[in-house]
Amino acid sequence: MKKVLLILTSVALLLCLTACNANGFMSASKVKKLSDEFGTPQAEVSIKYTVNKQDIELRITYNILLDKTPIAAISFINLVNAGFYNDAVLETYDKNLNYIVGARYKYASEDEGKTYKYMQNVETETFAGEFASNGYREPNGGYSSFKKLSLAMYHGGTAEDFNSGDGALIIATSSNTLRSSNYAVFAEMAELSLYKDGNLSQRYDLQHLPDDIINPLRATSTSRTVTMRDGNTASKNILGGSSITRFVLSAKMLTEADWSKLPKVN
Repeated sequence: MKKVLLILTSVALLLCLTACNANGFMSASKVKKLSDEFGTPQAEVSIKYTVNKQDIELRITYNILLDKTPIAAISFINLVNAGFYNDAVLETYDKNLNYIVGARYKYASEDEGKTYKYMQNVETETFAGEFASNGYREPNGGYSSFKKLSLAMYHGGTAEDFNSGDGALIIATSSNTLRSSNYAVFAEMAELSLYKDGNLSQRYDLQHLPDDIINPLRATSTSRTVTMRDGNTASKNILGGSSITRFVLSAKMLTEADWSKLPKVN
C-alpha cells in the first residue's frame, strides 16, 4: 500500500511540475546559466524618418535583459538575427499611456510597389509573457520596468492574450506608461546617437535624453492599405503623415556570440 501511495505521489508531483512548466517560463537555474554564458547582450535599433527635407536617424543601443525576461529576450535576438525588424514601421502612438506600437507591418521595397505588408513571424511563434500578472515569478533584482524608450513585447490587453507576444514591439516614450506587471520589458536604452543627413549630431544616455528627441515619435497615424497574411488588403493605421511620411526600423546585434547556443523557447 505504501508503495502504491509513493507511486501515486510521484505521479502527482510529476503532473504538478508539468503544469508548472506549462506556462512556458524558464527555470531559475536555466536563467542563471544563460546569464552566466551571455551576460547582458547589446543590440542597436535604428529609427529613420524624414522631416522638413532632413533625414533623421535615431540609433538606439539597448541592453537586453536576459536575466529578467529570458524568453522575450531570446525571441528578440532570434528575430533580429533573422532580419525580421528590418523595414518594419511604427504604427500608433497612445498619447494617454505614452507608448508606441511597432513591427506588425513593414514597408515593402520599391520592386514590391512601395506598399505596406503584414509581418509574418516565422522564427518565433507566440510565447509566454514574463510579467507578474501572468504568474511569472519575480526575478532577482525585481521585475524589469518601463523607462524612456524601453522595449516590451506587445500582446492583447486581456489575460487571455498574455501569451500572444510574437515580436511586435512596444516602445515607451516615457517612464510613465503601461504597467510593467502586465508587459514583458526586455530591453533598456543604454545610449542614443542622433544622426542628421547621415552625420552624427549628438549622443545621449538615458539620464540626459531630452524630450525633443522623442517628441517627433509622438506623431499621429494615417490610414494605409496593408496586404495581410491571407493576401487580402485592409486599412491599418501607420504612424506618420504629411510632414513625416513614416518611421522605418532596422535592428542588429552589437554583441558577437554564438547565438545558435541560445535555448529554444517554443
